[in-house]
Amino acid sequence: MNSFQEIPSNVAASDTLKNGKVKITWDSVPGARCYLVYRATGSVDSFFLISSGVSGVEYFDSSVVPETVYSYRVRTILRSGDTSMPSISDIGMALVSTTRYVSAFTASHGSFADRVLLTWRKPLPGIRVIASLSDSTGASWTPMCTTTVDTMCLDSPVAPGPHLYRLAVADDSLGTTGYCFDNGYRAVSDTEFFIIVNATVKYSQAKLTKLGSLGSEQVRGDTTGTLSYNAALSGISVHVAINYIDYRDFYLTLTGTQYTLITNILSQSGTVTDTVFATGIYSGAIVYNIAVDGGKPTGGTYTVIQQGRLPAVIPFADVSQYVL
Repeated sequence: MNSFQEIPSNVAASDTLKNGKVKITWDSVPGARCYLVYRATGSVDSFFLISSGVSGVEYFDSSVVPETVYSYRVRTILRSGDTSMPSISDIGMALVSTTRYVSAFTASHGSFADRVLLTWRKPLPGIRVIASLSDSTGASWTPMCTTTVDTMCLDSPVAPGPHLYRLAVADDSLGTTGYCFDNGYRAVSDTEFFIIVNATVKYSQAKLTKLGSLGSEQVRGDTTGTLSYNAALSGISVHVAINYIDYRDFYLTLTGTQYTLITNILSQSGTVTDTVFATGIYSGAIVYNIAVDGGKPTGGTYTVIQQGRLPAVIPFADVSQYVL
């Protein structure tokens, strides 16, 4: 199932509670029977299920270590029994004390095409805040701005993809520091979305040329998962089912099944039609309609459908270096 409507949206994990819990909330999904909540330590570890069968749209995680950063995401179980793809993750943590923290720290999520906006509530008198950008591991931080009065900071220009931000709160009277975290990202153009998805899946001409053998076989994909070829001996077409889970990074996840039809199997010429779905911070789909001659793509179009935006058609010639 690949419908974006079933994926929980606006998942938010708290980082201002001091009761040893993290509160996770999300928007209700029509037709949901219940929800699954997943947690990862930090922002790069693997997610594991912490609660199944959550009937409402909030969950309190009481099995956390205070002042430890966790990432959360949610999946929907529909009344049909189907399970959605995972939601976009959000960072949260439980606090020991709230006196060292500035609340409402947020990094913008795709609100701008060229920047990420960091905002927070005005610090108390004598409190200095330092907004910083992390590398992909969260191990090192680059300060962006330091202030005792401002409530915002811009990261511009910024590359596509997720970025981890931290607000360090230094209390001059006590000399102690508290931290708030959030992920932020900018919007991408339709061409950028196309390139990101294709760089993740890593389609190659080699996958097409392997179709020369009739029958069935399984081979490893370019990244992870398996690539299954199922050829009909009595016909002149072959259906290729690619089941895969590929990661560009720990936020952009592609998961699903691809079905490709190639006519005239002996010369591998015809039209390739295919839809690939992407979930994560950049959610959407790419519809392929590519002409193939002798196993080589020669023309056609790609239709890019970013979630919340109108479809856009990209000619093959404009992105011919990213072929199926």
